[in-house]
Amino acid sequence: MPDKAGKLMLAVGVTALVTAVVLIGVFLGYLYFRDGYGPVPTITSPDTGKGPPGAASKPRPRVSSGPTASEITTIRFLESSMGNTSAINPAGLLGNINVQNFTSSSRTVTFFADGTATREITTESTVNGVKARPKLDKFTATLEPGKFASLAQVIADNDFANEPDSKDITSLPIKKVLTITYSGGEKTIITGHMGRNTLETAAMLSAISELEKQIAWIRSSS
Repeated sequence: MPDKAGKLMLAVGVTALVTAVVLIGVFLGYLYFRDGYGPVPTITSPDTGKGPPGAASKPRPRVSSGPTASEITTIRFLESSMGNTSAINPAGLLGNINVQNFTSSSRTVTFFADGTATREITTESTVNGVKARPKLDKFTATLEPGKFASLAQVIADNDFANEPDSKDITSLPIKKVLTITYSGGEKTIITGHMGRNTLETAAMLSAISELEKQIAWIRSSS
């Protein structure tokens, strides 16, 4: 009898261990793709009619001529998300978020026409009503000559002023916002949450991501 009880306890323990490993794997996979570390599709020119999976198959018809690249002064991209710190499984991380148990993060990269750039990453969390000290990391950078102009040209070529907000907006507490400031105005584009965007938005975000990888960031404060 004791042997049977021991075997039963061993079986239960092994099952629990395997389940935990699977859940952790699923959670890590979710974070991997959510934060943009998964495979990055190749973005082609908006005139080719090709783009990443989920993007529009054809370029969007131009409504009217918009601001030129030389009129763009600032390009900013914000990504933020919020999760539930009290969740016991990956599926619950984005549900039942409340002020007692949550974690949030945001990341903003900004490029300026004067050849400078900034990046800010903030994180904060509250567990059982106890709020941890928020963390803010700031970085600065100087762009190589012509880099901002090239990025601004991609933004202008993709008719940013007439780009609509993404239709692929979910109820998840995730925000991805592209803001372009130009002479005489500002355009805000709410981009897709799950990797689905128009061909034009996909091209703009790809150009921003590539430039961010190319420059050397210097930590200014933490």
